Amino acid sequence: MPMVMFEAQSLPPALSIPVTPFIGRRAELEGLSALLQQADTRLITLLGPGGVGKTRLALAAADLHRLHLDQRVCFVSLQAVTAAEQIAATLAESIGFVLHGETSLEEQVFHYLRDKSLLLVLDNLEHLPQSADFIAQLLRVAPGVQVIATSREKLNLLAEIVFPVEGFQTDEWMSTDQARDADVVQLFEQCAQRAQPSFTLNDSSLNGIMRICRLTGGMPLALELAAAWVAVLSVDDIATEIERSYRFLESQFRDMPPRHRSLRATFESSWQRLFTHEQEILMRLSVFSGPFSRTAAQAVAGATIADLQSFVSKSLLKSHPARGYEIHDLLRQYLTDHLDQTGNGDNVRTAWCRHYLERLENWSSAIKSSTQRETLDDVQREFDNIRAAWLYACVHYQTLLEGAVEGLFLFFLIRSRYQDGDYLFDQAEGALPNHQDVAAERTHARIVLYRIWLHRWRQGTFARHPVLLIEIKSLESSIARAGTARDQAIFRLLLGVASHEVNAETDQAAALLADSLSRFEAQQDDYYSAWALHFQAGYARDTAGLSSAIELQMRTLERRRVIADLSGQVYALYNLGLYWLQMGNLDQSQAYAQEMRERSLSLGERSGELMSGSLIGMIAVLRGDFPHAEEWADRAIQMAADLNHVLSMGYARAVRGITAILRGDTTSGSQSLHEMAQESLPGSLSCFVQLGLCMAHIEDQPERHLQAAARYALAIQGDGLIRWCLALQAVSTAQHGALAQAAACLSSADPVFPVLEDWKPLVRLRHRFESNFALDFSVTIASAPADVLRKFAFNTEVSSMPARVLAANQALAEPLSDRELEVLALIANGLSNRDIANHLVVGMSTVKKHISHIYDKLGVASREEARLQAQALGLSLTGF
Repeated sequence: MPMVMFEAQSLPPALSIPVTPFIGRRAELEGLSALLQQADTRLITLLGPGGVGKTRLALAAADLHRLHLDQRVCFVSLQAVTAAEQIAATLAESIGFVLHGETSLEEQVFHYLRDKSLLLVLDNLEHLPQSADFIAQLLRVAPGVQVIATSREKLNLLAEIVFPVEGFQTDEWMSTDQARDADVVQLFEQCAQRAQPSFTLNDSSLNGIMRICRLTGGMPLALELAAAWVAVLSVDDIATEIERSYRFLESQFRDMPPRHRSLRATFESSWQRLFTHEQEILMRLSVFSGPFSRTAAQAVAGATIADLQSFVSKSLLKSHPARGYEIHDLLRQYLTDHLDQTGNGDNVRTAWCRHYLERLENWSSAIKSSTQRETLDDVQREFDNIRAAWLYACVHYQTLLEGAVEGLFLFFLIRSRYQDGDYLFDQAEGALPNHQDVAAERTHARIVLYRIWLHRWRQGTFARHPVLLIEIKSLESSIARAGTARDQAIFRLLLGVASHEVNAETDQAAALLADSLSRFEAQQDDYYSAWALHFQAGYARDTAGLSSAIELQMRTLERRRVIADLSGQVYALYNLGLYWLQMGNLDQSQAYAQEMRERSLSLGERSGELMSGSLIGMIAVLRGDFPHAEEWADRAIQMAADLNHVLSMGYARAVRGITAILRGDTTSGSQSLHEMAQESLPGSLSCFVQLGLCMAHIEDQPERHLQAAARYALAIQGDGLIRWCLALQAVSTAQHGALAQAAACLSSADPVFPVLEDWKPLVRLRHRFESNFALDFSVTIASAPADVLRKFAFNTEVSSMPARVLAANQALAEPLSDRELEVLALIANGLSNRDIANHLVVGMSTVKKHISHIYDKLGVASREEARLQAQALGLSLTGF
């Protein structure tokens, strides 16, 4: 941005000439210029704290006004004026008017100005309360006079237009080129070069300059004082000194006004003008970190709305309609010094800490209700103080942590603040290591549970970090001894989910999930009972198939709708959308994904917005709409990186990889998916990855990838995925010359996802069948698609049993079926239910059904009894 320079030869004698270039403030200058050109604008007050650049901005605006309208402009510095009667004399001297006669000075000045067209810049009015009366009378008698006033306090006149002046905007610039365009960096560099001419912004100094800009809040005076140190300190060292104390920012420039030679002097001049009760309130307000609400200011500092507005009008507080009130950080340091000198600092900080952590406890109920969005916004607005209060409590007030844990967890979960959750919960865990009492032990266990829940939610599964299962189990004694009824139910819930996802301990997982649901319902806790149903649906998907999972997830959604849990609805809608996609119903999946997205946007639930985008991207792939698929994937990848959301990043990468493969770029697409295949992925994501790899390598032995995908598709009974696998199986077997098998697979695959209709290998295969009149392709295979896939992908024809086993089996009162004999042999070989399901490529519910029949027919009650009975009856199969 170009510098606006003052040229001495172009200025009238009555306009002060700055000795350094004016930088930036383009938006402010445009706003002031527009106001000054309006005929009804008489008085503009540039309002802001000391050192923010009000005088320089007023001079720049006045000079531009003079150049554009050829109107006379005069600058009047009132810095040295100590009494109201001196104002008229100072003004007269500035405009070149010689006072004479016996009438009052004010009357002579007003008489002189009554017919003049003039812009007056009246600088530094805050120490002259009587100046408001003078200006009011001047505006009445001199209609051609306009005034720009600079002040730390409002004049409170009817004609006054308040124009707030704040520090330069500061950002996290990604490069030196980007930073170089910023006004705040240009100002710092200019000031630094006066102290060290060789100083320049470069890659090595960028981070230090960003810290200085952020610490000073872009305040020009603070930046100038900081830049003066570059001759002896690095920018990183300067930033560190500012962090330690605002007192570091001092200058010895002789031509700088005394009130600007240090920030302390600047603050002191405002402090001395306050009444004693105002000083006391402002000191107490210094305990706030970041924006705070009127409610918090009243509770902690006893500040009324009138007090707060008074501080705003005196430029000691900033007011934001959406964020509340805020103190400049360097002023806060100054006020903290005063507070600590009173000896009352610890009491005020304790009240501040208690206020926020007790509010968190109250907020937790509201977050689980119809006021969810509003409450989350409240937490977000005051999160800086909540974070600081939590850390303060970790050291000084640990008893307050217990009630605040859940509210903090819910905020982190719904607003995707995973890194904040990791950090704050880690700090609290470290502060409660010894479990000195039951309350501390309960608090520690609760924090660990919620931290683990957050971790699992970000990853999408416990399978990525099996150690978390061990960590959950380690809490059992603490939860039993110190946990509340809800803590115990949450412990069983997470233990059940982890047992299922890490060890596939299905029987134990089912019992734990059912127990947690029963406990939540006994407590009439609809919020967490919906979570139990949510996770039960995931368990049902892997053990009983998608139909059961959809039924449970619909119950979850309905319960969440009853209690108006919008974020919970988002999660249920996502699973329903994903389930229907895997069932092959893209329209139903799209409807749930779209509803999920709308809810997420209305709630500010970024992870829901992200996951809906990933789901919509996958649907677009399967419809063959590659441009939209890539658009959604790119958007999701960026957002997932911002949120550090591992699961969504995986889905977005899968969409990208599969789309590349279908477009014909098998090299980059398969490379990306191969990298993903090395990771521990949730089942549905792993299935998509394997299907994409199979399509990339369809010409070169795709069997391994196809079997991996088919195993999952069959386990969850996902009709859409099964048909996808069958289409790929058809192409693969045809390439090996097994046209009859290919025809059976292709016949059972229809209808396929739209994208496969145009997939070239499948199109070629259809043409091949159409031209092969010797093969009656029109005959529909009688078997279900799942049976066809098992038969040709895994060669699961029933094995021939030895004659001795068949004879022994027929001697039973109720013989076992051939499949039950296979299951019995696998039990005898020590395989778990999950291993048997994988081996036979069937669902867990099917395995459990077979085992139940075996126990009934053999009259046994356990796996060991079944093995021994098989040996006794001659049913054992060796070498199976």
